[in-house]
Amino acid sequence: MVFLDLAGAELAGADMEVDTCLLALSGDQSYSGKPAEYTVVDEFVRAVKSRITACRSGLTLHAVAIPGNHDCDFQSQSAMTGVPC
Repeated sequence: MVFLDLAGAELAGADMEVDTCLLALSGDQSYSGKPAEYTVVDEFVRAVKSRITACRSGLTLHAVAIPGNHDCDFQSQSAMTGVPC
């Protein structure tokens, strides 16, 4: 994940006084909302958070995910019937 190394280097070199950071994941983290796809997403988000916090000691990092249409498993919608996704 070369871009994570580049982003981490930029963050480490940034001259800013922040103690809290919000990582926003904006829609379509998966392709079809299957559990196995979220395993990959989880590993990726953990890697991003790890690189960011390694570059900025003392930084509190929160993550929020805003789901997109690909984040829903429309094949098993029993629990989602009538609920927009």
